[in-house]
Amino acid sequence: MPAHPESDLLQPPPSSSTVVAHQQFVVYVHVTVANGTNNFTSFPVTGIAGNEFSLAQFGTIYVDDDYITTTESPTSAVLGRSRGTITATDLVRGMFQVSVTFVFVSINPLHS
Repeated sequence: MPAHPESDLLQPPPSSSTVVAHQQFVVYVHVTVANGTNNFTSFPVTGIAGNEFSLAQFGTIYVDDDYITTTESPTSAVLGRSRGTITATDLVRGMFQVSVTFVFVSINPLHS
C-alpha cells in the first residue's frame, strides 16, 4: 500500500488502550415554512422559472434558520440554530437534499 498523508486518517489509533467517550443527545429542529406571515424560519429563494416555489416542486431551494430546542415544544429551551439549505431534488417522490450546520448557543441550558 503506498504511503499517503491521508492514509493515516484511515488507520486505527496507535494504542488499543485509548478510550473514546461518546455521548448521545436528542434535539428538536423547528421549521416554519414561509406562508405569507412574518413568523417563518424557512424561505424559498429560487427554483425553476415558471413553476411554483414549494418543497413539492423539483428544483426549489430554501434557506433555513431554524430553532433547535430541548423538547418537541417550540417554546422549550433554545439550544441554538440549524442553518442551511433544503433543495427539492426528486421529480417524483419528494426527496430532498439537506445541508445544515448546527450552531449551539449554550453548552447545557438545563444547568445554567
